Amino acid sequence: MAGAIRAGRAAGVAAAVLVAAAAGFGGALAGAAVTMSPVLFLGAGAALTALVAAGSLRLVLKRARRVRSIAWLVGGLVALGAAAVLVPLGDPRTQDAVTGLRYWSLPTASRLAYVRIPGAEPRRSTPVVVLHGGPGIPDMAGDAAYFGRLSALHYDVYVYDQLGSGRSTRLPDPTGYGVGRDVADLEGVRQAIGARQMVLVGHSYGGLLAAHYLAAHPATSSGSCSPRRGHWTRPTPAPTGPPQASDRLQLPPSSGGPAPADPRPGLTGLPTPVLIFRGSCDYLSWRSALDYRHTLPHAGLVYLDGAGHDTYQDRPTEVLADVTAFLTDAPLPIPALDDEAVERLAPRDASGPR
Repeated sequence: MAGAIRAGRAAGVAAAVLVAAAAGFGGALAGAAVTMSPVLFLGAGAALTALVAAGSLRLVLKRARRVRSIAWLVGGLVALGAAAVLVPLGDPRTQDAVTGLRYWSLPTASRLAYVRIPGAEPRRSTPVVVLHGGPGIPDMAGDAAYFGRLSALHYDVYVYDQLGSGRSTRLPDPTGYGVGRDVADLEGVRQAIGARQMVLVGHSYGGLLAAHYLAAHPATSSGSCSPRRGHWTRPTPAPTGPPQASDRLQLPPSSGGPAPADPRPGLTGLPTPVLIFRGSCDYLSWRSALDYRHTLPHAGLVYLDGAGHDTYQDRPTEVLADVTAFLTDAPLPIPALDDEAVERLAPRDASGPR
């Protein structure tokens, strides 16, 4: 008899904890519908969990001391869970020391962290601006070390964390993030630098950002590059009229969120020189690389056997050599494919989707 009573109480305690957890989860969801502050809606869920746990355990155990003990235990677990959500562990890449870290305060109200690697003298008036992937996956230290080597070509190189990532500020309302805001920030960056032209190096989402920027500011774009299934473009002589800036193109973003509008209609026929890198093992389709090559009349496609989506990480020496040649009007060590080679390689060698 005593064993059956203990088993019944244990089952009751388990049921009480489950009911409390479900109530807390529902409370957190209800709070999220009212406020976007994690502290408020998760706090509401934790408080409701503790209240339901205390009440249901009191009914099950009918012993105040034991109820208090278990309630404290449940409350502690809830507090630990809330802390795990509210206090991020942090990305080691954002904790690396970066020499010369500074901040832009832009007209868009964004405060963006950046580092500048000065170009060798005599410096060019056109800087290189690196756009990381994601969205929200910066690697300032790594990108500064790798792309900073372009400073030997007399370019100032800028590497920055986009809004909501790395060391840059966050928005209180996450619906404010998007490629449109990032395009506006990038134009603010150009103004802050004081450059008429930019060479944009876009990686993954950064390439998509560069494509949108080029479509929105065709008169301010002189070239584009992307080492991850993207594009590199070199500056062309600045036309008269509005200030100029150049872009680096990349293909569709790797995030699972809603896809932005297709920038390619705004790119059709633009004279911007573009260099596209495509790895044979890229998970994005071969057709997506060809679409950019066909859309931009001065685009070249470089095929890297054995490389994946992150071509500049898989084949760093080859990518940097081609980018260097591209920006200096030298022959590419790995030449861009001609039309015959494009059709030959697409069905045979590319292991990714067509």
